Amino acid sequence: MMTKFIKFCYAAVIFSLIMVFFINPGIPGRKYYQRNYKIKEGITYFICKECNIVVPDDLNTVHCDQCNICILNYDHHCNWVGKCIGKGNIIFFVGFLISFFLFLFTSFFIIFIIFTKINKN
Repeated sequence: MMTKFIKFCYAAVIFSLIMVFFINPGIPGRKYYQRNYKIKEGITYFICKECNIVVPDDLNTVHCDQCNICILNYDHHCNWVGKCIGKGNIIFFVGFLISFFLFLFTSFFIIFIIFTKINKN
């Protein structure tokens, strides 16, 4: 039973890592470029001089220096994945972390049980 759970956690780790890698992290679309965007009064905006985009401040947009792109709802740049974590892939990143730690915890638990059985014999 425990090995099935470990296999499930392993599959979840691989699936969520692939999804984090291949899903758009939140790169703003064409509508945010300055020539297409209509600015409304009373709203503060983030204007990126490198990407030439205008985004409302409530979207927490940040320009990542490692990727050289702006990301909506930027969380961080993950070196494990080699990609930014933002609006588009944050849910899969959280799933990756949860499944990874469940995988580690159950693997160490099984190793502990095996070693205690070996020491008793």
